[in-house]
Amino acid sequence: QVHEVVLRDRRFLSEDGFLVVVIRVDRLTGDLIGEPELVSRGFILTDVSAELLEATQEQISTIVAETPLEEKQDQELFNEILRKSLKRFLRKQTGKRPIILPVTIEI
Repeated sequence: QVHEVVLRDRRFLSEDGFLVVVIRVDRLTGDLIGEPELVSRGFILTDVSAELLEATQEQISTIVAETPLEEKQDQELFNEILRKSLKRFLRKQTGKRPIILPVTIEI
């Protein structure tokens, strides 16, 4: 028997999809290195519009720039900040609520 939670998660995935956000940050300064990479399944940024893809990347850059260094150095806290901020942004832009998985690589 499949748990109700599993069914709910599968329904969300089928309706809104998920988005993996890969960013590289400087270990010492916390600055973003290069462009954020976005990988999605069931939530398609590029098909919606190139403008949305660019706006999402700009939003990620803004979040990184505005987050204090101490919070960026706590990777779990920073990933949660990034996830919540992007979820809010994408809900406003698309009406969808994809599951967001941030991956931060410190260089």
